[in-house]
Amino acid sequence: EEVPVNQCNNNTPCDNLLACIDGKCQDPCPGHCHGNTICEVRDHVPNCVCKPGFSGNPFTGCQEQGVSVADEACADNHSCIKQLACIDGICQNPCPGPCYGNTICEVLEHVPSCSCKPGFFGNPHTGCIEEESVNQCLNNTSCDDQLACIDGKCQDPCPGHCHGNTICEVRDHVP
Repeated sequence: EEVPVNQCNNNTPCDNLLACIDGKCQDPCPGHCHGNTICEVRDHVPNCVCKPGFSGNPFTGCQEQGVSVADEACADNHSCIKQLACIDGICQNPCPGPCYGNTICEVLEHVPSCSCKPGFFGNPHTGCIEEESVNQCLNNTSCDDQLACIDGKCQDPCPGHCHGNTICEVRDHVP
């Protein structure tokens, strides 16, 4: 039962699971805890604790039990959280550094992968270009060596050139 405004002072007469906030008995928890934690109230005081199955510092966020975080020792990838990989026995970010132009490195299930930033397209292994740049090239000299100027855009010239167990390689814009 909620006590009318200015009807509580120093948590009296609030229930132990509520606190006197702005003169009213209220739940002190909303928005209080983060990162796999829950808020528990004891004697009017909110306290963040790790959710069941998680451990760590509830003030900075909890991790799955048995899963290592960055810079902790590991035996294999499964010892690390999914955004890290076990490299040289330590849980680390597996992204090799920045990806090529206009790309970002994302880690999915311990494996790094480059992808184009939002608003860009292309091959994330050679670089991505803005989607809005319709006439980005006039000739091949405007494109990377592995791309050709096709319909005003730097594109991979390989599709349709190689067939059956062959690999298309581009040199100086030509497949």
